[in-house]
Amino acid sequence: MLRILVVTVLIVFIGHFAFAAKPPPPPTVTLVKNSNMSFGFLDYATTHSGSLRLGTNGIMTIVGGVGISSDNNTTAGSVTVTAPTSGIIEVKCTTSGILKLGNSGLDLINPEINVNVGVTFGSGNACQGNKGNSPPAAVIDLAVNPNPNILIGGRIDIPANGLVSGTYSTAVGGGAKTLTLTVVLQ
Repeated sequence: MLRILVVTVLIVFIGHFAFAAKPPPPPTVTLVKNSNMSFGFLDYATTHSGSLRLGTNGIMTIVGGVGISSDNNTTAGSVTVTAPTSGIIEVKCTTSGILKLGNSGLDLINPEINVNVGVTFGSGNACQGNKGNSPPAAVIDLAVNPNPNILIGGRIDIPANGLVSGTYSTAVGGGAKTLTLTVVLQ
């Protein structure tokens, strides 16, 4: 007669394992300034006023200008965004700034951006603020448009006899209120 001995071993473990895992580092988003926004060198008569409108294509027009001329050496601001090749970025920007030259200041108003291709002033995407709840001026799919170039234009209204000689540019320090871009990777 054959006998089989069946032995069952039951191992019970009561407790838990905890692993201290580090989350992966967030993807790196880098902004590289290619050019400062520049309204060029302005020549003006004793009596002067007008609106300077710089498109994201770097072309400035003077609207309602009296006694103002430009050397046309104007440049749109340009910032390249370097990020992972996938994901969506939102680009937000402040709605104004001040360009200072000594004690003279000029308000930069109606800033606008465009992506990769410059357009005339008024045809870009209006900056609507850079706070968390502000709508983005641009939404970019990095899978379709990797490393986008953000072009920046804006408007300066010159009050009557409000200029002093000099260069008004984002390269000139002393701005009391900066134009700020915020890029959020989703």
